[in-house]
Amino acid sequence: MSYSHLNRYKKAASFAAVNDATVVDINDAASLVFAVHSVNTASGITLVLEGQISDDGPWVGMSFQASNATAVGTWITVTPAISTLPTNAWHARVAGYGRVRIRTSARTGGSVVLATSLSDKPIL
Repeated sequence: MSYSHLNRYKKAASFAAVNDATVVDINDAASLVFAVHSVNTASGITLVLEGQISDDGPWVGMSFQASNATAVGTWITVTPAISTLPTNAWHARVAGYGRVRIRTSARTGGSVVLATSLSDKPIL
């Protein structure tokens, strides 16, 4: 499948509560990038990435890496707490998963809006 500018981008709804989530169908993508698109008085918001292999299978935790990471191997499982618009995005290897979700794992206040993008190119 080709990931043109017409179908690879998805802007998620506002995440304003713990466990708010967006689900992205992977199809044959190899990698995913997600970024905070905007913040609204965000405080203590953290995000996790979870994958699902089959439609009725469990959601399993996934590792991802900051887009501005300089050290190979600095994979994380939860974002740092978000209170302002981050200066980086995060990317993950998603080949083999049927779909992934990005979920709010903690929140003190406010909300964020996410943008996601798929690619058929793997993360090296």
